[in-house]
Amino acid sequence: MEEDLIENIKEALGVSGSYTDVQLLESLRKARNNSHPDNFHDIETQRKKEEEFKTLSVLYESFRKYIEKRFEENDSKKKKKK
Repeated sequence: MEEDLIENIKEALGVSGSYTDVQLLESLRKARNNSHPDNFHDIETQRKKEEEFKTLSVLYESFRKYIEKRFEENDSKKKKKK
């Protein structure tokens, strides 16, 4: 799941290579904000950007939740060791 999610994110952002989770999350956030339909005046562009915005929003939320869950799992492992 993680690899598929990361590949989908890279594809949506049009990038390749290695990136940290923080870099990907920040890039998704910026791309999502830049593609918000309210930033455009042309109706046709707004429609296109609305789809892009929805896709990026779903990826952003999915990845944010994935990172949160992983952080919580690592945190609970550390607490068990103590």
